[in-house]
Amino acid sequence: MVKQRYPRLPLFLLAQGLGGLVATYVGKERQHEIAGVIFMAPLVLVNPESATPLKLCCARMMYHLMPNFSLGYMDPRWLSRSQREVINYMNDPLNYLGPFRMRFIVQVLHAVTKLDKIFPEITWPVLILHGDSDKLCDIKGSFLMYEKLGSSDKTFKVIHFSQNRHL
Repeated sequence: MVKQRYPRLPLFLLAQGLGGLVATYVGKERQHEIAGVIFMAPLVLVNPESATPLKLCCARMMYHLMPNFSLGYMDPRWLSRSQREVINYMNDPLNYLGPFRMRFIVQVLHAVTKLDKIFPEITWPVLILHGDSDKLCDIKGSFLMYEKLGSSDKTFKVIHFSQNRHL
């Protein structure tokens, strides 16, 4: 839609978290249409603190028995240490605050496992930003993404947060 409205302007994507996973797949299919992508804490590896091996194993087994079973909710406090940002997230009607179903979790895990095959094919310019205290998307995934991307124009910045800093 944007390309139709503004055909002469370059198209850049901005993707955060799970949106980073989606943008990687969309971008691979439409590389010729994208001028570059900014990833903010992309989901490349699931953080082991929030998705323990036991939870992941249970999710895969339960998927076959009860695909609509709820694995639980995401704690919005994991998104930011800023109380104001957490409240804004919770009040945004475009954010899903319901439970994550087995079907969704398993599909996300399946998509994550294929990423390292896709990364070498990606050639558009990339900026990756990732906070060192992220509780949802493992920062190791951003390092992996940076290393494996086929792009010759790529930058990775780690944002360091002090434990004493109040936002």
